[in-house]
Amino acid sequence: MWTGVAEWQLAWPFTPLTVDDLDEFIGRWAGWLATASNGRLSHPSLMPERRPENSFRLR
Repeated sequence: MWTGVAEWQLAWPFTPLTVDDLDEFIGRWAGWLATASNGRLSHPSLMPERRPENSFRLR
């Protein structure tokens, strides 16, 4: 949970969920689950996968 190499590191920043707008969240997880069910889900090529803009880190 820091910028250096660690035993555990988040692939995605913590982001708030808006109950009225869950399409992106559901779509992302549905895609990951579909890829995993086909045996094609792999580890991220870099960490974090997504920049922390608009997350709790930069508010």
